[in-house]
Amino acid sequence: MKTEDLADVIIAEFTGEEWEMLDSGAQDIPVNDFYRKTLLEMMDPYRFFTGEVNDEEVEALREALEAHLAETQPENPDAHKYIIWASVIRTFLDGYPMHPLKEVQYYTKVNDGVREYFCPRKGSGGECRYCVAKSCEPLYREWEAVTASTAVKYGRTSAFLQKCILEAGFLNSGIIKTEDLHFEEEVRKYCKENVCHHYNSTWACPPAVGTVEECRERVLKFDYLQLFSEAYYLPDASDWDSMKPAVIDFKRDVTRLNSLLDPTKNGMQILSNDSCELCKQCTYPDAPCRNPGKLHHSIEGYGFYISELARQAGIPYYNGKDMITLFGAILYNEQDPA
Repeated sequence: MKTEDLADVIIAEFTGEEWEMLDSGAQDIPVNDFYRKTLLEMMDPYRFFTGEVNDEEVEALREALEAHLAETQPENPDAHKYIIWASVIRTFLDGYPMHPLKEVQYYTKVNDGVREYFCPRKGSGGECRYCVAKSCEPLYREWEAVTASTAVKYGRTSAFLQKCILEAGFLNSGIIKTEDLHFEEEVRKYCKENVCHHYNSTWACPPAVGTVEECRERVLKFDYLQLFSEAYYLPDASDWDSMKPAVIDFKRDVTRLNSLLDPTKNGMQILSNDSCELCKQCTYPDAPCRNPGKLHHSIEGYGFYISELARQAGIPYYNGKDMITLFGAILYNEQDPA
């Protein structure tokens, strides 16, 4: 199939009314501006390269994306057609290769309340077949400059940890001396209100983590706390249950960070937003934790106001309307100070 023929196929997938709505920016079209722009720009015959495309590859991508969206976005089926064909355009008409869905590991960054997605496979030169994320190359250059600056200011251990934080998928981080941290008993009152349903039910949360004073003593054995965060779109921040997908995604990235650092072996400790998601049923309080090397205590449970930590670390606490930002931290000693 020629690229011009594929363009005709895509055009025929939408009615004239749908193309008019895309062009007018009508809110009835349930996709964001990126997919809208991708579809509309296809109408420019000089936009894409001329050549042959493999019919079977086009169909394989369409089917894979259809199955993926049915699983991950079942609540928004009307948007699937637009996302699928915009992705086909990006892959076969624009010539941006896309990586297998099972290997998707997006890095994200929030600019002025807009969440941007970056694909590490694009920046590393690896083949990327199924995502429409931006290239990571500008971010890699930015990270190199940031970590080099951290090494000069704090030391190479701090820079190495910052690099691991970035590789795990967290794009904001900042360093605080533990001697400057504030531990507040008042925070425990919010824990006891049990809005999150985790108080007194897991080894990751109070009272299992000890008193605020015991947490303070534990933290002050380290030189630094390196705070990190990730922002998520959340239409209803007042609905605790709607946060669950964001928390699960955040915990997945924290687990990736844990694998990069092996904190128990290397004399570090990771704290994380919310509770622990490793086991369906925690052994607390009847038996020891099944995975002590992967257990991350709740950062709020240590008596920290997260907004204050973010201020001290110099990273955003608020990332815009309909966004929620989740935080974690690494406690460590600088082995190679500047």
